[in-house]
Amino acid sequence: MAKRFTTTIKVRSYEVDLYGHVNNAVYMNYLEQARVEYLEQVGLSFEYFLKRGIYFVVASARLDFKAPAFMGDVLEISGYVKRFGNSSITLIQKIRNPKSNLEILDAEITAVFLDGNNKPVPVPEDFKKAFG
Repeated sequence: MAKRFTTTIKVRSYEVDLYGHVNNAVYMNYLEQARVEYLEQVGLSFEYFLKRGIYFVVASARLDFKAPAFMGDVLEISGYVKRFGNSSITLIQKIRNPKSNLEILDAEITAVFLDGNNKPVPVPEDFKKAFG
């Protein structure tokens, strides 16, 4: 079973649109921040990979919006690696509001590991060990 990671984010006033809910584009920022925090939870960081000349970039993202979130909501963002490819991973991330128990968003993110020349490199072993 894949290791699961969780973090929380509080919705800020400037992330809300005219309709009073979180703007759809903001969710990509939430997912990115959660990935940064997942790395920190296992003792890795983007800087760790940068020092080794490895870049971890999103190649595709599929987001399914389920319910709105509003200013002041504290959202829980969970995630796990669904699949390890040769140079990529597929990450499942879910956002929910634990107070209302509403599922807010489901996402499937494909990220690729690249070198300084934008050429794919194998998924680092320390990453596999931390998230496998």
